[in-house]
Amino acid sequence: MGTWGLRLKPGRVDQAIPLLSENVIAIGWSDSDQLLNRPLSKDDFRAILKRDYPDENLANALEHTWRFIREIALGDVAAVPHGDDVYFVQIGGDAYSEAAGADTDTVIRRPIIRLLDGKPLARHGLPQSLQDKLAFPKTSANLKAVGQLLVYEKRLKRDYRKILILPKGMRATARDVLVSLDIVIVDYDDLRSGVIFHWGSALDQ
Repeated sequence: MGTWGLRLKPGRVDQAIPLLSENVIAIGWSDSDQLLNRPLSKDDFRAILKRDYPDENLANALEHTWRFIREIALGDVAAVPHGDDVYFVQIGGDAYSEAAGADTDTVIRRPIIRLLDGKPLARHGLPQSLQDKLAFPKTSANLKAVGQLLVYEKRLKRDYRKILILPKGMRATARDVLVSLDIVIVDYDDLRSGVIFHWGSALDQ
């Protein structure tokens, strides 16, 4: 399972709240909705984008459209920054075309499931490592934060209990993200005499 960062600014206009309220995300480059055809290769993507957007940065367009349509998988988690807020969503389906999004450059979309009851977390309340990753300057980024823990479960093709061992005192907002992904947290104290683990429900069957 992958973890991604997505800025919902198709056409360089912030569309985060309108899109999330519809339980969708969008990438822009709406004139190239032909990219949704499954047999297309990356070279095909490049040719279509060059035809439809001759004045745009082709490498940038190719990177983000290929990621949005092909690399981001069903069940992956995405962090969506919006000002000082960060929304967490799970990808709920494949990319599709929505003609009603033509005026806002949001034709190319993907359905999502909003995590944490759809409520955002404050960016400054997240672990510093995740805050740093959310500073990506472009439309999308691969965030290998929590996703690395989940990828093994996907490869083994069955559900497992997921346990993450973290230092005691982790902020509640960060814990909420992990709990929403069905991850059990085990706190530990690093003392001079050794390490004490607080297993809690992690040992329950």
